[in-house]
Amino acid sequence: MKQPAFKSALRYAATAAAVVFVVFIYHVVIRVNPTTVALTFLVGVLIASANWGLQPAVFMALVATLAFNYYFLPPVGTLTIADPQNWVALFAFLVTAIIASQLAERARREAQSANERRGEAERRRNRADAGAARSWKTSLLLQRPALLHADFRAD
Repeated sequence: MKQPAFKSALRYAATAAAVVFVVFIYHVVIRVNPTTVALTFLVGVLIASANWGLQPAVFMALVATLAFNYYFLPPVGTLTIADPQNWVALFAFLVTAIIASQLAERARREAQSANERRGEAERRRNRADAGAARSWKTSLLLQRPALLHADFRAD
């Protein structure tokens, strides 16, 4: 398997594992309300988007939406939703997660672009400084014979 494909698969596996971890903690270890679960999933989606980009974050949002529905919205243990208000909550979670992922991805790309521009500006400045130093040395070398001649000229 190629390195980038392996790294990408690892990212998707990590996002799925994060969803499983949240479900285990909030469904088995401690019981919390659905709002806490949704916000925890949302934070996870934002972290995934900021670190790995939009696609793994959207994948995590979809997996989290299914897990949220199955484990935390009544009737628990099914992918059906009894209360229409829970449809709104589920849809709101999914839309918020995807929009937040896009915003985090945009911020990550802009930061990366700014770093690249800063590096390019630094390289240009270094080249200009080196050129100026070369020009100064060349100018000094060309003027040296005339200066020496002027200093030792017998009048």
